Amino acid sequence: MNRTIIIITGPPGCGKGTQINLVKNKYPSQVLEMGDILRNIGKENNKKADTVNAYLSQGKLLPDEYILNIVDDFIEKSSKSILFFDGFPRYLSQAKSMEKLLEKYSINKYFIVYIKLNNSDITNRLRKRGRADDKPATIKTR
Repeated sequence: MNRTIIIITGPPGCGKGTQINLVKNKYPSQVLEMGDILRNIGKENNKKADTVNAYLSQGKLLPDEYILNIVDDFIEKSSKSILFFDGFPRYLSQAKSMEKLLEKYSINKYFIVYIKLNNSDITNRLRKRGRADDKPATIKTR
């Protein structure tokens, strides 16, 4: 299958999910929303949830290996030709690992969109959003 990956990146609360929602239904696409996936895992009652919650409650990002397993599984199971990524990759190390996944699945078309927002706007937007992990201390670390 010939697939395209569109990575939407930027600081928390900049509108990545909003932008994806504006276009995702116009194309045969599927969305990897890393934050939503991790929050859903955190709602489970098992050791995996305990691990995720330990990181999320402190506003920390999970180890690359953990995240990459989720991404690999997502790509493998997806039957759509366009894959939107929201919240991945976040670090250069994840981007390098992403290159390996692109190679593994023979994906040679990808685009990166960066949404820029200043710090005061980020803080204001996240406070209004009101999610449990949008506390002032955790906003700074994400």
